[in-house]
Amino acid sequence: MHAIVVPMAARVKGRYAVALQRKPAIHNEVKEHLSGMTRKSSSDVESLRRQVASLKKENKELQKLVHQSKRIPKYIPPPSTINKETILSFGLSLVGTPKWLTCGAWLKMRRFRSHFGVGPSAIVALISDMKRLQSKPINLTYLFIAIAWLKIYETEEQMAGRWGYGEKHCRDTVLDYVARIQAMKKWRISFRRISTKSRFLPVDTVHIRCQEFRCTPDSKWYSFKFSGPAVAFEVVTDPDTGYMVWINGPEPANIDDCVFLRGGKKDKPKSTWKRSALYFHIPSGVKLVGDSAYSSQPDKVTTTKDAHDTKTKKLFARMKSMQETCFKRFKDFKVLREAFRHGTGTDDKMEKIKTSFEAVAVLVQYDIENGHPLFEV
Repeated sequence: MHAIVVPMAARVKGRYAVALQRKPAIHNEVKEHLSGMTRKSSSDVESLRRQVASLKKENKELQKLVHQSKRIPKYIPPPSTINKETILSFGLSLVGTPKWLTCGAWLKMRRFRSHFGVGPSAIVALISDMKRLQSKPINLTYLFIAIAWLKIYETEEQMAGRWGYGEKHCRDTVLDYVARIQAMKKWRISFRRISTKSRFLPVDTVHIRCQEFRCTPDSKWYSFKFSGPAVAFEVVTDPDTGYMVWINGPEPANIDDCVFLRGGKKDKPKSTWKRSALYFHIPSGVKLVGDSAYSSQPDKVTTTKDAHDTKTKKLFARMKSMQETCFKRFKDFKVLREAFRHGTGTDDKMEKIKTSFEAVAVLVQYDIENGHPLFEV
């Protein structure tokens, strides 16, 4: 049998015809395959889109948390009803203690006092009186910044980093609110608040360290306690309540205690003495108790004498010790413990020291009245 030989052209033409017959099927297969790939790609794109949206949301939340951690709200008015717990929580949150961090009440109070110097009950009473006696609204954050400055005594640059405000804003805020705290002195520290049981009141002076008075260099600023420049303040307390009832100063640290009390030297006419001196403001029926530095003014101040009985000596000693405890409370605030560095001249420096000292005294007074008294005499 002879094989049939098909010409090459015919074979090619036949294959082409078969391919043409299969073309629709191949086209459908390719189309279906591409369609499947498109659907899968669309699904993958949609999944990626959802993941990107989720990541963007998480990133936004993280940025918000970071922003909140670095910035303090610019205005936080005190709540209409404030109490010890809310002030404690607010103060700790300002200085970076997270709310979720659990610890005992004693440790919380230690942390609060380490930043603000007094307890939350004292600040509650201060806010209540400021709202009642001052017309300006209270920015609670700014008030805490000022109290923390008195306690920690940070520089402007340190405050800017801690609180998230500019240096000038921190400076202006502290000046304003420290002055507002000082303004409460006339209501909280006054002879009008003497207990009816008190017949003797301890008096003493405390020295506050400061930087050199470059505009008026003089040995009168020298303090034997610090071997350097300082100023003196005069303080009288009530031994029955432990409250401060008089503050006067500042005067150069080298001033004699009796000269401070009188407002002038003894060999000068009384008409030349300062009328703002303690000598002219001692209530009737009350006598002061002081150390030997006041021995030259026996008509106003009683000092411990050998002729006194043991009971009287012990009483006077406890009065003086209570006074020193009060001064220790002052020095717990770094603004009064470290060298005071503010003021562009002598008068400005003296005024700023006075403002800071009296503001601290007001805070200590509120603390004494609200759960942190001096020891009983």
